[in-house]
Amino acid sequence: MPQPAPQDPRTLGGRLELVPVGDLRPDPQNPRIHRPAQIRAIAKSIEAFGFNAPILADNSNEIVAGHGRLEAAKLLGLPKVRTHPVGAALLVD
Repeated sequence: MPQPAPQDPRTLGGRLELVPVGDLRPDPQNPRIHRPAQIRAIAKSIEAFGFNAPILADNSNEIVAGHGRLEAAKLLGLPKVRTHPVGAALLVD
């Protein structure tokens, strides 16, 4: 039986956590602006299909990817969201 390849520290791995919405902090340098219609569309998708794409957050709970999903979760009144913690190794080239 083949052995699995060693885990590359730059990949996501598989660890997911439930984090209170209020504990996540938007990245102040995030260049993307989500308009209210976009947030509502994301919220409708979450209602229809569930919260399938976790928010990526660093070790201090600053969002790396998923700002729109966080705003949609707030709109829906979700107390916690699925996040995938990412380390610094993933964030550098």
